[in-house]
Amino acid sequence: MKKSTKIACGIGASAVSAVCFNTVTEFLLGTAFDKEPPRALGLLTNTLKGSKPKDDYRSAREAAAEMLSWRESELVEITGDDGTKLRGHLVRCEEPRRLIIAMHGWRSSWTKDFGLISDFLYDSGCDVLYAEQRAQNGNDGYAMGMGMIEKNDCRRWAGWANLSYGNSLPVYLYGTSMGAATVLMASGETLPDNVHGIIADSAFTSAKAQLRHILKDNFHMEYRLRCATADIISRRKIGMRSDEFTTVEALRSNVKPVMLIHGTADTFVPMEMFYQNYAAIGGEKEHLIIEGAGHCMGYFIDKDAYEKALWSFWDKFDDEQ
Repeated sequence: MKKSTKIACGIGASAVSAVCFNTVTEFLLGTAFDKEPPRALGLLTNTLKGSKPKDDYRSAREAAAEMLSWRESELVEITGDDGTKLRGHLVRCEEPRRLIIAMHGWRSSWTKDFGLISDFLYDSGCDVLYAEQRAQNGNDGYAMGMGMIEKNDCRRWAGWANLSYGNSLPVYLYGTSMGAATVLMASGETLPDNVHGIIADSAFTSAKAQLRHILKDNFHMEYRLRCATADIISRRKIGMRSDEFTTVEALRSNVKPVMLIHGTADTFVPMEMFYQNYAAIGGEKEHLIIEGAGHCMGYFIDKDAYEKALWSFWDKFDDEQ
């Protein structure tokens, strides 16, 4: 092969590689932020998460979601900082002792993420505002923000709780997965005094760190070279870098008690992120690590330990200001 031909082939291969490089990065960032999921998402869901959920967990979760969807609730609407209409479902119990603001996860729903634990919350004297995250399930909003936009929505919901309940009940922010990152990022905002604590189950630290983990561990791809491209795409989609806000930065300035929950078998959000978040908490903190639990499966795997941990947290901080 002539030298000129080799050079042309090399340039051609580099061009193809660059196109593939950008296509993969664009797909993953689109998966993360876009309101409408990519067509191939369903085929790659297990790869993204690093594992396939067990059939018994999936069937139990689906049945519980169905039950929660039929529970009597009040539709609540507020407006986000950017004018987006935000919806939530308020489920009242008979003798409320506290209010939980529940933020569901990425490409999920309030019924799916909280169906399994909803009866426990109801029976434990919790009014629960199940918030619907923006740009999911047909809700308003131009894009998902991986917690960076939603943290402001969470602050708005805390303001709604302050106006609706005053100081009559302690309020807790409770989130799973992206919802957990949302409530932790919101901890760095100014929250009403009646917010007594924050509970985060399976929280990642930032969109950038999550993308790095998925590429490296689940797709077995190099992330370092995609870092700048990821930020360019992130700015285009949501107007900020993929690490514009992080849970770690928020927790360093947080003054509210925090409980972190994580499963040791979580392949979607690794335990490393749990340790980073926990180390960043300067104030009062509690934790629950559940052996063998996959992503957001802690309550399903060890219901007793999960309920005991929540009761301990509430008993400690319900009466504190």
